Amino acid sequence: SVSLPVKDVALRASVPTLEGVAGTDALTQKGPHSIFRVVPNIALYTEFGTDYLCKVMKVKRVAFVFQNDDFGRETVDLSKPRLEACGATVVGSFPGTPEETNFQTVITDLKSQHPDVTYLIRWPPSAIAFLRQAAEAGFHSTWFNIGSLSGPDFTAMAGKFAEGFMGVNVFEPSSDRPAAKRFVEDFRKRFNKEPDWFAAGYYTTVKVAADAIRRGGTTRAGIAKALAETKDLPSILGPISFDETGQAPSLFTLFQYHDGKRQVLRESIRVGQRYTNVK
Repeated sequence: SVSLPVKDVALRASVPTLEGVAGTDALTQKGPHSIFRVVPNIALYTEFGTDYLCKVMKVKRVAFVFQNDDFGRETVDLSKPRLEACGATVVGSFPGTPEETNFQTVITDLKSQHPDVTYLIRWPPSAIAFLRQAAEAGFHSTWFNIGSLSGPDFTAMAGKFAEGFMGVNVFEPSSDRPAAKRFVEDFRKRFNKEPDWFAAGYYTTVKVAADAIRRGGTTRAGIAKALAETKDLPSILGPISFDETGQAPSLFTLFQYHDGKRQVLRESIRVGQRYTNVK
């Protein structure tokens, strides 16, 4: 919701822009542009998430509990047809305000539907309220999220209520990849906590910008041209190149929270129409 008006201003002023978090598909488009994104768009996120739910978990009953804003609606609108195409049935769809904390009625309805997976597309305070009330009501499901609840701060705050929670993001601090481990170690030394994917995304934008300035100089046009020509630049999010829309190939991490620990289930990068494991 914020990045789109920023995009309009940046395009009018020809200011090259690097995005490290926002996922809306409208941010990167074909044609003349100076907007570049190092993280997946929501279409890619939902494709990766539903690929796992359909092919690995083979889910049959899915529900959505989401905040009724650009992020929540786009995630649901893109996920639902993919899940239905693989044979899953959507047994509930519950929009609400981002600040909502009373989910008693929603949970009562969901409990009777027995979803295998419940998409929880919210930010931490609201999501934790939902999980606490679900536990109190005896409602159990596999909780699934794309992006907004994927940082270590959420699972730390949610504690036992996050048991079984699965999240998709672009960077997981428990990753065994050497580049990821170095970043986590350096971040811990500097800030005395683990980095989330927001930190990883914007750290990557700074590295990409610095590389473009070294190659293209310090003018707006020079930087934009160098960004467009970026090819396989090593980063903690995998090699960075930009396609004709300004979108970089996307690294995805899928983790599950179990017994107080975050465990990586899949770490992949999208190559063409397939996902290749990242080492």
